[in-house]
Amino acid sequence: MTGSMELTELEIQRVCGILEREAWKCEKRHIGRFPFPTNVYLAPYKGDKLPGQGEFVRVHCHDLSTGGFSFYAKTQPDFQFAVVRMGHAPDSITMLVCVTHFTPYNGQTKEYLVGCQFLRRVVTPA
Repeated sequence: MTGSMELTELEIQRVCGILEREAWKCEKRHIGRFPFPTNVYLAPYKGDKLPGQGEFVRVHCHDLSTGGFSFYAKTQPDFQFAVVRMGHAPDSITMLVCVTHFTPYNGQTKEYLVGCQFLRRVVTPA
């Protein structure tokens, strides 16, 4: 991996492969979770069309699993569905996700830890 905190599609696939192989070693509540201190791009999904390029914001992730990921947010999410883009074009992966929970994060910044479940991959126009 380069000095950047962004991941390529190959690196994301490698992480997911490690998760699947190593999951049996973890506590049940942490099965498949892997620290994921990187930035991704996220935009709320309203259900009628994909978000435009200008609607995505950079968020910092906490962890990743084969079923979803979590990230830090300065406010409580006001959306149930979102589109997340991981990695760099042309190898980026775009997924539709569902917010499953959010909890105040233990810190002085008063952030929230937001958990999301992957629903399906999204094909974006070139």
